[in-house]
Amino acid sequence: MALPVSLLTVPATAEGPTPSTVPITQPTDLSTPMGAALAQAKRDNTRVEIEGLRSESGTYFANPDGKTVHAELHSTPIRVKKNDVSQQIDPTSIEQDGVLRPKDIEADLALSLGGDTIAPINASGACRECPRIDRSL
Repeated sequence: MALPVSLLTVPATAEGPTPSTVPITQPTDLSTPMGAALAQAKRDNTRVEIEGLRSESGTYFANPDGKTVHAELHSTPIRVKKNDVSQQIDPTSIEQDGVLRPKDIEADLALSLGGDTIAPINASGACRECPRIDRSL
């Protein structure tokens, strides 16, 4: 019995990627956040955050080699922007205006403290006159 030639061939082996022939240049302009961070990282021999690239779900660092950048990306926000300042999300509950609210999160959230108060439910979280529950019935 003869086997077809295709069954006798050796499968191809995976090879590494072909190196790019385009030279990679690093930013030399120290006035840019990335250029300044790369220079500082090389000078201090430590990783330096590139604050100008910081986002709600990502943090970028210049590596000590002064040439490469390390990115830490998250699928959900790790920061929230309040008053044009990025800060870590803090879900710690605080009592404010008769309701519980997280300190710093992306969404607006208010929870009732119970009793006869109801938490505001409008989009801004503000309520001119929160309704009261009539418990006399």
